[in-house]
Amino acid sequence: MPLVIATVSIRQNSHHDPANYRNLVELVEDILYIFIWFNQDVVLNRMRAAFNFLVDKHVDFAAPVNLRREQNGVFEKLDLASMWAEYLHSRISTMSDRTHHWLVERVEEMQNRALAQYTATLEDLEANEDSKGAAGKKFFECVRDINTMMTKADVALYIPMTGFNGYTPSGNSSELSLLVRQDFYAKLSATKSWKYRDIMLEAEKRETGPDNQEPKDLLAFVEQMKKGPQPAAPRFRDQNVLLKHYHEGNKNRTELREALRGAPKRPGEEQWITILKERMNFYLANGRDHDTHRWGFVCYRVTYKQSDAEWRNFMEKFEADMRKAGTWVEGWDSISDMMGLEMIDGRDVGIAEGDVEAAKRHFKSAYTMLPTLGRMWAQDFLVIDAQSYSSYAHPEPEQDRPPPPFGPCFGDRGGFVRLVDTVSYPQEMLDETSPGYKGEIKVLSSLVFEELYPVLATFAARPRALWPLARLHPREVYVGHSTAAQESWWEFCRIDTVAMTSGMFEQMRKKKAALPKQ
Repeated sequence: MPLVIATVSIRQNSHHDPANYRNLVELVEDILYIFIWFNQDVVLNRMRAAFNFLVDKHVDFAAPVNLRREQNGVFEKLDLASMWAEYLHSRISTMSDRTHHWLVERVEEMQNRALAQYTATLEDLEANEDSKGAAGKKFFECVRDINTMMTKADVALYIPMTGFNGYTPSGNSSELSLLVRQDFYAKLSATKSWKYRDIMLEAEKRETGPDNQEPKDLLAFVEQMKKGPQPAAPRFRDQNVLLKHYHEGNKNRTELREALRGAPKRPGEEQWITILKERMNFYLANGRDHDTHRWGFVCYRVTYKQSDAEWRNFMEKFEADMRKAGTWVEGWDSISDMMGLEMIDGRDVGIAEGDVEAAKRHFKSAYTMLPTLGRMWAQDFLVIDAQSYSSYAHPEPEQDRPPPPFGPCFGDRGGFVRLVDTVSYPQEMLDETSPGYKGEIKVLSSLVFEELYPVLATFAARPRALWPLARLHPREVYVGHSTAAQESWWEFCRIDTVAMTSGMFEQMRKKKAALPKQ
């Protein structure tokens, strides 16, 4: 399930905004690490050895299975080794192809938006040459950096199964080693015309001197900012070359991608949705009412100081956030009409203000069925407490941040709800894997259905596994997979907050010391 976790951090406010492109680049880089690790010889050898060991056991098992089938009048032989290979290949190819398809679509969306913004600047009659040059620089850097990472993804997003017993080679590039695929792609690329790329590279060599280097760290960036905005280099003012460079690159990379990976195919619905639909249909066929049967979470209200009007206003915002789900989830429309929360007002069941432990006891006594896809999740539940309410009633404003590369806009400060874990874990396990975990985690409300539910309901991860990601956030909220730039900004916010708080307490101590002694 790594992709589900890895697709959220650019999804919030303005997820197509080219200002966020460095976030997308880092996300692609993180995914590349996973596939490059799978392609290492030591990893592949271990996978292959474990797989072949199991195949041998399947071969041994196939003899009695086929004998029993024959005794029952079924004479078709089962090749369990080949079936096992077919299963693993299906899992690997689905993971590789779905991840690649998702990335290609996100890159196309962002590049189209970048092109539209650049074109709008060129058509703006009030825009001067400096502003057009600056827009050209932003456009070029966005396209260049994303395409660099996607070229690597085109090559790396495979896991070869050469030498896996029972697997029949298909002869396509997915069976080549990573180094051979890289060499193959380079040779294919050399057959293409890169006229405008070469023009841009030559111009860069002429124009780039010691005074025009990109800042390498935050301090260098701050020093450069003190100098004020600098005019863009001449190569970014050549609109004709910039646009032709963009279209040349898109055309060539599309053709190279198809030559390496084959014609693109749109993936089917996600597996958890297929399973969910089957379960839902089973329940509906066995007496459940379509208008009332829902999949989702039980949610307890444990904050009671709000007026009825204030609570209605909160619920409208809360539910609107949760309905944002499914933008990039294949098959979402087929199950979205049956998602929902089972709301429980804690006052109706004797739960005191803010008493999460009492809510846990009630949940355990009232929801004893096995947790499963297709109904309310019965292993964890949601809580709306004073903090959750405040995240909507008194939202924190988005902060002014430095421009990319050190402060892209992420939109990670939205309203949240608390997820409560009912499982008890050995303390040694928590200290090793999730230090500081107290059995609950705050989650961005827009992730409840499209990410939190499938991650938990397919047992891809438990809440404790998400805690380290939430712990990095300044408010300790899980907002999806985060990238290095995002985490650096969070760290800066924490340092800034601590510094301000320390100053406040220092002032308070001075005032206290100045008070007359009793």
